[in-house]
Amino acid sequence: TFAEYAAACRAAGRGGITVAQIRDLASREDGLVPGALEADVAALGAAAAAAEGALSIERSAIEVLGAAWRGRSGSAASDLLESQCATAGGVFAALTEAVEVLGRLRERLVRLLEAREEAGVRILERRAGAHPQWLAWSRAVLGGTADDATIAAVAAEVGPYVETDIAGDWV
Repeated sequence: TFAEYAAACRAAGRGGITVAQIRDLASREDGLVPGALEADVAALGAAAAAAEGALSIERSAIEVLGAAWRGRSGSAASDLLESQCATAGGVFAALTEAVEVLGRLRERLVRLLEAREEAGVRILERRAGAHPQWLAWSRAVLGGTADDATIAAVAAEVGPYVETDIAGDWV
């Protein structure tokens, strides 16, 4: 509807936002898929769980090693495993944080996409009673069947809506 109005206004001699700009704005979020982020959250969650499991195994190995192997060699082996545990703990913490951040990002993205959609609907509803007539006029202008009065009506009535509501508020 917005694109038809913009095209009709331009055809009626009134400048302003173009159809290409409207389509660009309307499709700007097309590549943003909350489901893809959800899959990333799940994958990172699985990686975090695996890292936590590995960390638990390493800690158990340190206990077993400490009980079974004494002396400098046992101490060196325990130190090495402790170092690996510290690294694994850092990996686990980073993965856990990434899961939380991506989860918040997904929630924010969903809210932004919903707000964008709701804004378009609210702007469309502002003059809901006029839209049937405006669409008929716009289609006549675009189809080449409009008389001078219809062209003037598009410029005078639809034009301000396109400039203020669509190009101003929606954009």
